[in-house]
Amino acid sequence: AKSAGDDVDVQRCLDAYLQPELLVEDNQYYCSTCAKKADASRSLVLEQIPPVLNIQLARYVFDMATFSKKKLATKVKLPRTLTVPTKQADDGNSNDTTAKYVLCAVQNHHGTSAHGGHYTADVLDWTTGVWYEFNDEEVSVLEEGPESSFDSSSDTDKNAKVVGSADAYNLFYVEEKYLSQQSIIQLQSAVDRIHNIVQTIDNGDDILASIDVQRVERYECEKEYQKKSDNLKRRLAFRSEQIMQLLCSRSNLFTDSAQNVSHMIWVDAAMLRGFFSCQDGLEAMFHNAASNELEDCKLLCSHSTGLHPRAVRRGKLLSRELYEELNRIVLDEFTLFTMDEESENGSLSTTAGNSFEDHAVENSNLICKPCGIQFQSEGRNRLETFQ
Repeated sequence: AKSAGDDVDVQRCLDAYLQPELLVEDNQYYCSTCAKKADASRSLVLEQIPPVLNIQLARYVFDMATFSKKKLATKVKLPRTLTVPTKQADDGNSNDTTAKYVLCAVQNHHGTSAHGGHYTADVLDWTTGVWYEFNDEEVSVLEEGPESSFDSSSDTDKNAKVVGSADAYNLFYVEEKYLSQQSIIQLQSAVDRIHNIVQTIDNGDDILASIDVQRVERYECEKEYQKKSDNLKRRLAFRSEQIMQLLCSRSNLFTDSAQNVSHMIWVDAAMLRGFFSCQDGLEAMFHNAASNELEDCKLLCSHSTGLHPRAVRRGKLLSRELYEELNRIVLDEFTLFTMDEESENGSLSTTAGNSFEDHAVENSNLICKPCGIQFQSEGRNRLETFQ
């Protein structure tokens, strides 16, 4: 289905999708009553429609030539209003009922790959009619709405100049009557809030003083948040620098496999991922009290004498040298953390759970022997059953 300008039009695609399909020649329909094949037609009938209609464009398909997914860059025009038939006539009459839907949101995928990219959203504030673009933390006004959208009831020459979007893939249309009802509810709520403010002023309350207090409280909250954010960035930068120095000066610690396994230390992999990502602030570990972290995350066996055999694969074996170097970095970062906490709160009560120790096990005590024997026995029984 093509529209003016030779770009795909969602309205025409929908109309074509709902058109009856003729079953003739090799595709004839087998009639059980007639006991033979006959010409027929089939169609999709929309008996009920929702207040919010979500249309997803088939942007991502499987390419049989490369045996991988790919993104289709077909340009699509988005009508601001969509006409949706709610009933298809079978007798040739033109009494089908229709519903009008208004475009309220568009989700876009930027990029050529089907496996990654950047996402943005165009959203309509239905109480004001203003469109906004949300691009990560940036929000901007779209004075003309989404670039690929058009008003089907306006100038056809102007609509012909609209270029379809190769990025729009998820569309949200809201039924016109439902949209009007929701807009009235929101506007009435705004009127009630204004009325309450006017009553407050009439009652002699100092509204300006109240606003001033709220502004100061908001400023203090944002100031505290910014300080914590700056402290976190400083600690993460410190950790990243220490890891890079360790990689450059003692890279053999990460690559040397000629280690005595009995002298190695098992460390929880989730903890290591958080540490090496340099994005996890490790606050949970720094604030951790003297509880056994391994027992809390269900890694210890029922005897609490070692790891359960099934849990061993959830960690990594590190040489003692590497473990001690990483532990040193964590302890140094914990010192920075305590300094930040003391400057914010005046004191810090937590002194436990500030290193890898609650997340590590000596390899000599790694697996509980009774659980290991039981696990091997269960494995042999399953293998015998399978054989």
